[in-house]
Amino acid sequence: MNKKRINEYLENIEYICNTHDAKENEIYSWLVRLESDDDHKNINDNFDYWINYYEDKENIRCFCDEYHSFFCEFQNGLWESNDYTIKLYIPMKYDFIKDGVILLFDYLSNENILHHSRVSSTMRNDNVTVRLTNIRDTKKVIEFINNSNIKNNLLETNPFIYNYQDIGLVMDNNLSYNYEVSRVINSYILSRKLFKQKKKPNYEEFYDFVYNCYKDSSNDTLKMIYDLLYSSLNPDYNIYDFYDKVSLYQGNITLLFESLLATRNKYRKNEQAVNSLLMLIKGNYSGVTRKNDYRNRLYYYMDSEMIRRTICSVAGFPKDSTITDEILSNFLKELNRYSLSNTLAKSIAYAVRATLTKIDKYNDSEAYNLTKTYLDTGNHYLLTRDNGARELVLSKTNPDDLILDLQVELGFNLTNDELAEIIVSKIDLEEE
Repeated sequence: MNKKRINEYLENIEYICNTHDAKENEIYSWLVRLESDDDHKNINDNFDYWINYYEDKENIRCFCDEYHSFFCEFQNGLWESNDYTIKLYIPMKYDFIKDGVILLFDYLSNENILHHSRVSSTMRNDNVTVRLTNIRDTKKVIEFINNSNIKNNLLETNPFIYNYQDIGLVMDNNLSYNYEVSRVINSYILSRKLFKQKKKPNYEEFYDFVYNCYKDSSNDTLKMIYDLLYSSLNPDYNIYDFYDKVSLYQGNITLLFESLLATRNKYRKNEQAVNSLLMLIKGNYSGVTRKNDYRNRLYYYMDSEMIRRTICSVAGFPKDSTITDEILSNFLKELNRYSLSNTLAKSIAYAVRATLTKIDKYNDSEAYNLTKTYLDTGNHYLLTRDNGARELVLSKTNPDDLILDLQVELGFNLTNDELAEIIVSKIDLEEE
């Protein structure tokens, strides 16, 4: 965090806004511009070279989308636009970017890392962005960059992005982090104009303004972006804090709970959850059941350090504590409490309510119709992702096992109609 650069950015943007009626787009352009003569130099003459180079390579697809023609895209795996992903800003110098992009994406291809990445058509301070799904891959990519020639050819990101070892780290999904930051800055400048502030815009004032944006927002994605922006302005914010936020917004704490409960249920022994937990702290994932891909998902989304920090936090202790018997005991109490309050039926009820409330169509009839359609089709895309509703359901079952898992929970020989009625009846319980 660089207070001086933040103040300079804010002062320059306010000056622009005072000379004419600048909008978010212009502020965004200023936010991503380079503070050098290389600003906006064309690099799209490399697009064909990259596309041809990767034409027959495994684990990567390189292309230009007609709807995003200002970018060359690199992708491995299928992506939803609203996934909560980790976004790395890896801006490269003009004279290096042609070879640097090859160096970076060769590594991602060789390691078969899932990603959706872009290179801009002109030089900017966010000219290379890489979206990754999980913390483990993020750490691998950062380590690779630090041990490659890319490290010495990185540009500086804008000061409103958390920077770790010269790499910018944020999260976003269907909204652009930098564009939303430009909107916050615009609102901040307008508020100063409204209240006729005479002193220069400054870090401290902006810090408080961003916190109020976070506090007042009801949109999940915007609230996350405001949270990350506010945190990046905190001089004590560190990489572990960032990964903690990733775990929070990706629902990794729920994943840990569900993995342990599924393991316990498989072996019908409480001791198995304890043994799995002790193994996880040491980096051994073999004690976790493979059901619903829990073992693999937990491996990629939570390394042993994140698991240790989560255990301490859930148990009510500082995250940097050493694991003790008391911490383990407290954590297991919370695990049992979670188990008793989070059944599959109640999770579906919560997701149905969240989905219909989002579109202002909640009533008993709509709730029954949506629930019945979901049970008949197993199509989880019918359920909203807001507040982790869909992920909560998917953490307990998968489409193929949905009806069987519900019958195990609620009673065998129940029809989908009867299951839907029971689930809808639980929606009222959720609202109490």
